[in-house]
Amino acid sequence: ADGSDVLFTSVEECCTTMVPWIAKHICVGESSPPYQATGTGKWYVSYFNQKCIKDCLVEESPSCGGVNTESGVEMFASSQACCSTRLWWVGQEDCT
Repeated sequence: ADGSDVLFTSVEECCTTMVPWIAKHICVGESSPPYQATGTGKWYVSYFNQKCIKDCLVEESPSCGGVNTESGVEMFASSQACCSTRLWWVGQEDCT
């Protein structure tokens, strides 16, 4: 490293500081080869589909909506929490 390089103690710290607009799990994954985004397993809203979908590879499960690559997307521990918080007007059976 020369005098113009910024060094961090962890990949997570670098990602948060230098590229905060990229979802941290994507930045960390891309910084550690071999890269393969697998998602967090948490739930997020697809307002386009009016459903809460799981952050995981589509081929893993019917509830998987693909890996979220956007920063600032609110993630939920469960589909129930996602639905009741963000899509309260959609019945639970139609929300996922």
